Amino acid sequence: FKKPRQAWAYNPGTRRVRRAPDIAYDYKPSANQGITTTDQADGFNGAKDRYEWFFLGTQKRLMPYNAYKFHEKELDDLLTPNHVNQDFLRYELVNVNVVKAILKNDKRHIIPNRVMYFDNDSHNMLVEETFDDNEEIMSYREFPIINYYDQPMCLSIHSATYDFATRRYQLTNVRSVDIPKIQWRLEEPH
Repeated sequence: FKKPRQAWAYNPGTRRVRRAPDIAYDYKPSANQGITTTDQADGFNGAKDRYEWFFLGTQKRLMPYNAYKFHEKELDDLLTPNHVNQDFLRYELVNVNVVKAILKNDKRHIIPNRVMYFDNDSHNMLVEETFDDNEEIMSYREFPIINYYDQPMCLSIHSATYDFATRRYQLTNVRSVDIPKIQWRLEEPH
């Protein structure tokens, strides 16, 4: 919020790169097919000033966890018409810190309410549920994690967003055997 995001966008019509001050909050990039917003990148990303934030406590929840089978499969095996292939995902009962964000009265955002579940051990966001003004669920997002023992760090292997209004899903940031391994070049453990 103190130092706004600096973003640029390429316009193929003019063949120019221009400053894009709007790429923040609920801006929907064309590559996301209208399913996710800019502030949903990697969980929650950007300024937090449009919401009132509430810590709802630590709870035990069934969450996407230790998804090594998914990570070791080829993309063609992972995609199905309505959701990612559940045969390769794993869910475990884990402790999560639950955070609720409610849009402030004087602010604007296309997601009025969000509930986020953060892993108690790694602090990664594991799940986000978004709700409309009537508290009806709009979308569900999950970020299955694994421990990258050779790096060493614990990160999600993808971001899957399920939009209930359009009955579509989007899979992004996939890490699988088809995709070259990320080399973090860490001098010391994360």
